[in-house]
Amino acid sequence: MVHNESKRRLNYEKRSDSKDFRGGGQSSLSSLTAIDTEMPVYLAAKTSIAKDCCASGNLNSSCPEFFLQLCGCAGKKAFTLAEVLITLGIIGVVAAMTLPGLVQNYQKKVKVTRLEAAYSQIRQAVRMSEVKNGEIREWHLTQMSEEDAGSTGVNKTKKFVQEYIEPYLKAVHKDELISSGTPYNYSYYTLDGALVNSNGHTHYSIALNNGVYLHFNANYGTSDRITLRIDINGRQKPNIIGIDTFYMYIYPNVQLVGEGEERDTLLERCKTPGAEINGYFCGALIPADGWEIKDEYPWK
Repeated sequence: MVHNESKRRLNYEKRSDSKDFRGGGQSSLSSLTAIDTEMPVYLAAKTSIAKDCCASGNLNSSCPEFFLQLCGCAGKKAFTLAEVLITLGIIGVVAAMTLPGLVQNYQKKVKVTRLEAAYSQIRQAVRMSEVKNGEIREWHLTQMSEEDAGSTGVNKTKKFVQEYIEPYLKAVHKDELISSGTPYNYSYYTLDGALVNSNGHTHYSIALNNGVYLHFNANYGTSDRITLRIDINGRQKPNIIGIDTFYMYIYPNVQLVGEGEERDTLLERCKTPGAEINGYFCGALIPADGWEIKDEYPWK
């Protein structure tokens, strides 16, 4: 059918170029009459063939180009299976190279945002408490009577936090860690994978309404210092010091452990494996770098 219509078109074009067509007289009139009679049939047939060519989905077939132009599919080429597979392979390689880095950068930003928010909440709570109780250095830690606080460090810490800190935080749960069955007694780890257990490292804990856990511990005697372990995502993993667990002091001053020291010192302490306390300095390194976790940070 395509061959017959091609011959019909050729005959039509020859008549269009003939002298009879270009000239006047009876011959020209006869030619025009023939053209007027055949043209609608020719165009209709040609359009039908073109649609069939396009509908076949084989645009690389022997369908004449002018047929394809009628239905607007001329020049449109389909991808071969090999081309599609090669393209998908390239996309997969690029994704494999870039996606881990994008995920890690996102995780870093989330951790920094949560740490900065918790740090700000704690400092704000202390400032609000100072309005009522005076400057933090005037707060009474070791002068509590045994009647009020009991004789143990756990009870002293609990009394201190409940009086000076807890009323100014949005706590949803609280508990002292005096047995393995308490909700905040879970294991955490140093950057080099050493296991640390909360039991014996925490006197009192608070869960905030944003999922942050605050674990208070204290050294009484010559230092009289209360330390705060901030777990920015609660019991959720990885529970690693320097990744989602950070340390700060809350008495007699409010600051991250190592805050104010030289950046190089903080970085060296943070990166040095072995002693658990080295990881305590990782938290202060983040604000030292403008609240950012940089490439040098020992991220895992």
